[in-house]
Amino acid sequence: MAADINQGELGNCYFLSCLMSLIEHPSRIRSLIRATQVNDAGIYEVVFHVNGSNTASIVVDDYFPVHPNSKTLAFCTPKPNKNKNNQVAIWAMLVEKAWAKTHGSFARIEGGLTCNAWAHLVGVPSESIYHETVKEKKVTEAELWANLRACYEQRFSMCAGSNEQAEENISDGLRGSHSYTVLSLH
Repeated sequence: MAADINQGELGNCYFLSCLMSLIEHPSRIRSLIRATQVNDAGIYEVVFHVNGSNTASIVVDDYFPVHPNSKTLAFCTPKPNKNKNNQVAIWAMLVEKAWAKTHGSFARIEGGLTCNAWAHLVGVPSESIYHETVKEKKVTEAELWANLRACYEQRFSMCAGSNEQAEENISDGLRGSHSYTVLSLH
């Protein structure tokens, strides 16, 4: 479930919303991480796609940053899987760590666009569709929904973001300047 990943202290919701969307397509997650089992060495290989076709192998360990006082995990954290004896899946934490490593540090992955993360995660082009195109009359609302529906029917992973200027909660529990995973369209 998409609710199995908590963001933590890092402002990388754009990246985590992409990861959460991948939960709906387990084969896409399996293509990111070469080792599928927890290993005694704690070493994992994460594969990203550079410029859509080249692959880059990033080696990470299973040591994760914690808050100095509370000793709790600082960034992306999974929720225990109630169906598997409270096991915790660390795949999202490994991929987040590899993403930080490719950018030089965790601090350098704060803030970003989902379309940029998608290209590296799945190795295919991504597209951003802005709601402003409807407001500016470049496309009709019906055309926008038809485009979104076509993407959904082709099983494309999708994310949505709220306006960066809407800093306060907007509606229906959504926050301003935040990214979300799209699980269905209605």
